Amino acid sequence: MTVPDPDGPPVPGSGPASRLARPGGRYRLAGPVGLGSLFTGLVGAGARVAALDGAAMGDREAVFDWFARALELPSWFGRNWDALVDVLGDLSGLGDRPVALVWRRFDAMPPALAATVSAVVDAAVERRTAAGLPPLYVLLPPAPAAPEPIWPV
Repeated sequence: MTVPDPDGPPVPGSGPASRLARPGGRYRLAGPVGLGSLFTGLVGAGARVAALDGAAMGDREAVFDWFARALELPSWFGRNWDALVDVLGDLSGLGDRPVALVWRRFDAMPPALAATVSAVVDAAVERRTAAGLPPLYVLLPPAPAAPEPIWPV
């Protein structure tokens, strides 16, 4: 995959709308970007956007609290990992549009918790894809040598 140079000229087909044509999944932002401009571009492309803060997620209860608030999860959300996969794999209450979770300071989470949440998100992405639902994108901060694909800013 060729990633456009964020300091170079615009690349045709690299705007927010074309980025939402990508498959759902976890992506690392290519470089620092203002949250306001990122949100504006994603919303303008038709996504439902929510912010999460990894530095405030020191345990599983905090993770559930952040997801419940950010996505206005239904009252039946069971506050366990399986229930989080279920609700993220559906999100029908948000309408028929892609969902983008912009996750600030993801790497500030305890490593074991981050690994568990990553597995939950991956399972939800797979479920949404298999069901033919709009994609779920998780946009993580830039990191050197990150395993996730890059999301151009």
